[in-house]
Amino acid sequence: MTRAQALSEVALNCASDQYPQLDSTDLAALVDKWESYTVWTASTAYAVGDRIVPTTPNGRLYQVIIAGTSDATEPDWPEYTTYPYYAMSDGQDLTWEDIGPASPKRWDIMSASREGWLLKASRATGLVNVTDGAVNAQMGELQNKCIKQASRFVRMGVL
Repeated sequence: MTRAQALSEVALNCASDQYPQLDSTDLAALVDKWESYTVWTASTAYAVGDRIVPTTPNGRLYQVIIAGTSDATEPDWPEYTTYPYYAMSDGQDLTWEDIGPASPKRWDIMSASREGWLLKASRATGLVNVTDGAVNAQMGELQNKCIKQASRFVRMGVL
Protein backbone atom coordinates (compact mmCIF):
# COMPACT_ATOMS: atom_id res chain seq x y z
CA MET A 1 0.00 0.00 0.00
CA THR A 2 1.28 3.44 -0.88
CA ARG A 3 0.88 6.56 1.25
CA ALA A 4 -1.66 7.91 -1.27
CA GLN A 5 -3.69 4.71 -0.91
CA ALA A 6 -3.49 4.97 2.89
CA LEU A 7 -4.72 8.58 2.72
CA SER A 8 -7.57 7.56 0.46
CA GLU A 9 -8.63 4.68 2.71
CA VAL A 10 -8.59 6.82 5.86
CA ALA A 11 -10.55 9.56 4.05
CA LEU A 12 -13.18 7.00 3.02
CA ASN A 13 -13.35 5.37 6.47
CA CYS A 14 -13.81 8.77 8.15
CA ALA A 15 -16.26 10.23 5.62
CA SER A 16 -13.82 13.13 5.51
CA ASP A 17 -15.95 15.10 3.06
CA GLN A 18 -18.95 15.14 5.42
CA TYR A 19 -19.40 17.68 8.21
CA PRO A 20 -17.34 18.12 10.29
CA GLN A 21 -14.85 17.70 7.48
CA LEU A 22 -11.28 16.51 7.60
CA ASP A 23 -9.05 18.30 5.09
CA SER A 24 -5.95 16.94 3.39
CA THR A 25 -3.72 18.33 6.17
CA ASP A 26 -5.77 16.50 8.82
CA LEU A 27 -5.65 13.25 6.86
CA ALA A 28 -1.90 13.53 6.23
CA ALA A 29 -1.25 14.09 9.95
CA LEU A 30 -3.35 11.03 10.85
CA VAL A 31 -1.67 8.75 8.32
CA ASP A 32 1.83 9.95 9.21
CA LYS A 33 1.20 9.52 12.94
CA TRP A 34 0.19 5.91 12.40
CA GLU A 35 3.10 4.97 10.12
CA SER A 36 4.73 1.84 11.55
CA TYR A 37 8.09 2.30 9.83
CA THR A 38 9.90 4.25 7.12
CA VAL A 39 12.40 3.21 4.47
CA TRP A 40 16.10 3.67 5.33
CA THR A 41 17.51 6.99 4.09
CA ALA A 42 21.16 8.07 3.75
CA SER A 43 22.62 10.80 5.97
CA THR A 44 19.52 11.00 8.14
CA ALA A 45 19.30 11.55 11.90
CA TYR A 46 17.44 8.74 13.64
CA ALA A 47 16.24 8.66 17.25
CA VAL A 48 15.99 5.68 19.59
CA GLY A 49 12.84 3.75 18.71
CA ASP A 50 12.70 4.79 15.03
CA ARG A 51 11.90 1.84 12.78
CA ILE A 52 12.94 1.22 9.19
CA VAL A 53 13.07 -1.37 6.45
CA PRO A 54 15.95 -1.51 3.96
CA THR A 55 15.53 0.18 0.57
CA THR A 56 15.68 -3.31 -0.93
CA PRO A 57 13.28 -5.17 1.38
CA ASN A 58 14.67 -8.28 3.05
CA GLY A 59 11.57 -9.03 5.10
CA ARG A 60 13.08 -7.68 8.33
CA LEU A 61 12.29 -4.67 10.50
CA TYR A 62 15.04 -2.70 12.24
CA GLN A 63 14.80 -0.36 15.22
CA VAL A 64 17.29 2.21 16.49
CA ILE A 65 18.86 1.24 19.82
CA ILE A 66 21.62 3.91 19.73
CA ALA A 67 20.68 7.23 18.08
CA GLY A 68 22.81 8.76 15.37
CA THR A 69 23.00 9.68 11.71
CA SER A 70 22.93 7.07 8.97
CA ASP A 71 25.90 6.68 6.67
CA ALA A 72 25.97 7.91 3.07
CA THR A 73 25.71 4.31 1.87
CA GLU A 74 23.24 1.75 3.12
CA PRO A 75 24.51 -1.10 5.29
CA ASP A 76 24.56 -4.65 3.95
CA TRP A 77 21.45 -5.91 5.70
CA PRO A 78 21.46 -9.66 6.29
CA GLU A 79 18.78 -11.70 4.56
CA TYR A 80 18.06 -13.70 7.66
CA THR A 81 19.41 -13.55 11.16
CA THR A 82 19.84 -16.64 13.28
CA TYR A 83 20.47 -14.59 16.39
CA PRO A 84 17.57 -12.83 18.09
CA TYR A 85 18.00 -9.06 18.33
CA TYR A 86 20.95 -9.00 15.93
CA ALA A 87 22.50 -5.49 16.05
CA MET A 88 24.49 -3.68 13.37
CA SER A 89 26.07 -0.26 13.12
CA ASP A 90 25.37 2.39 10.52
CA GLY A 91 27.44 5.56 10.36
CA GLN A 92 29.50 6.60 13.38
CA ASP A 93 27.08 6.11 16.27
CA LEU A 94 23.83 4.77 14.84
CA THR A 95 23.00 1.18 15.79
CA TRP A 96 20.07 -0.84 14.46
CA GLU A 97 18.54 -3.94 16.00
CA ASP A 98 16.66 -6.56 13.99
CA ILE A 99 13.30 -6.77 15.77
CA GLY A 100 11.64 -9.35 13.56
CA PRO A 101 9.64 -9.70 10.37
CA ALA A 102 8.43 -6.50 8.71
CA SER A 103 4.68 -6.21 8.36
CA PRO A 104 3.49 -5.57 4.83
CA LYS A 105 1.13 -3.00 6.37
CA ARG A 106 3.20 0.14 6.76
CA TRP A 107 0.27 2.26 8.01
CA ASP A 108 -2.20 1.39 10.76
CA ILE A 109 -5.36 2.36 8.88
CA MET A 110 -7.70 1.23 11.68
CA SER A 111 -6.06 3.44 14.32
CA ALA A 112 -5.80 6.41 11.95
CA SER A 113 -9.49 6.05 11.06
CA ARG A 114 -10.51 5.82 14.71
CA GLU A 115 -8.53 8.94 15.52
CA GLY A 116 -10.10 10.69 12.52
CA TRP A 117 -13.59 10.09 13.89
CA LEU A 118 -12.48 11.27 17.34
CA LEU A 119 -11.10 14.44 15.73
CA LYS A 120 -14.46 14.99 14.05
CA ALA A 121 -16.18 14.41 17.42
CA SER A 122 -13.96 17.03 19.07
CA ARG A 123 -14.90 19.52 16.36
CA ALA A 124 -18.58 18.83 17.02
CA THR A 125 -18.23 19.60 20.73
CA GLY A 126 -20.46 22.45 21.72
CA LEU A 127 -22.72 22.37 18.69
CA VAL A 128 -26.34 23.03 19.52
CA ASN A 129 -29.58 21.89 17.96
CA VAL A 130 -30.98 24.38 15.45
CA THR A 131 -34.63 24.79 14.46
CA ASP A 132 -35.57 27.18 11.68
CA GLY A 133 -39.07 26.68 10.33
CA ALA A 134 -39.19 23.28 8.64
CA VAL A 135 -35.49 22.63 9.31
CA ASN A 136 -34.62 20.82 12.54
CA ALA A 137 -30.90 20.09 12.73
CA GLN A 138 -29.92 17.88 15.67
CA MET A 139 -26.34 19.16 15.72
CA GLY A 140 -25.96 18.22 19.39
CA GLU A 141 -26.11 14.55 18.39
CA LEU A 142 -23.27 14.84 15.90
CA GLN A 143 -20.55 14.34 18.51
CA ASN A 144 -22.19 11.12 19.75
CA LYS A 145 -22.51 9.80 16.20
CA CYS A 146 -18.82 10.51 15.53
CA ILE A 147 -17.81 8.71 18.74
CA LYS A 148 -20.00 5.76 17.76
CA GLN A 149 -18.28 5.62 14.36
CA ALA A 150 -14.86 5.75 16.06
CA SER A 151 -15.77 2.66 18.07
CA ARG A 152 -16.06 0.69 14.81
CA PHE A 153 -12.29 1.07 14.37
CA VAL A 154 -11.14 -0.09 17.80
CA ARG A 155 -8.50 -2.79 17.56
CA MET A 156 -9.53 -6.12 19.00
CA GLY A 157 -7.24 -7.33 21.77
CA VAL A 158 -6.56 -10.76 23.15
CA LEU A 159 -7.42 -11.21 26.80
